[in-house]
Amino acid sequence: MDKSSEKYFNKQLDELVKDSVRETRCPYYPCHCAEEPLVCMFCFCPFYPCGDTGTGGCMIGGREGQVWDCSGCVFIHSGDTVKRVLELFYQGLNKDEIFKIVRKEMIGDK
Repeated sequence: MDKSSEKYFNKQLDELVKDSVRETRCPYYPCHCAEEPLVCMFCFCPFYPCGDTGTGGCMIGGREGQVWDCSGCVFIHSGDTVKRVLELFYQGLNKDEIFKIVRKEMIGDK
């Protein structure tokens, strides 16, 4: 991508992330132990169930056995994380590759 295209792409990503911040517009806000501002681009996590306790999620007992609970996770609701996920998606990576890269960059090695 040339510099002009990259600058335009990054500007669009910044606007997209900014427009995805929810406050009182969503009846489910805040859905997590919200850091402010909570970016709701991925209201439904593309990595669910990631099974990675480093994100703040954990296994809990459900009606039909163990289920992944991500109510303690704010990983996917950070503007930097959302922007990076979108950048990697546009590079053509699949969700598992994206999670591995973003998790390492945003949380650190497992």
